[in-house]
Amino acid sequence: MFERSDFIVHAKVVELIDSQNAKIEIIETFKRAHFRLDRVTASGGNNPCGVSFKGGEEKIFISNMGPMNRCQMRNPTPALLELFRKYK
Repeated sequence: MFERSDFIVHAKVVELIDSQNAKIEIIETFKRAHFRLDRVTASGGNNPCGVSFKGGEEKIFISNMGPMNRCQMRNPTPALLELFRKYK
């Protein structure tokens, strides 16, 4: 997962632009994006993982360059945060 991803960040959704786009505030970076990251876009279509964001939610966002889906978001548990910190 870590090697194939373009960026991995622990972030909070601070503003919903619409159900498919959200502005985020980075809490911690595990793998840096090669661009300024301040918003995420949900994937559309028939995605089984869901496609919307919720204001105020904190997640670990894992991207493979493109729209996000909920399968690419993980709850920031202490164990998962510690695991990603080992890769920094």
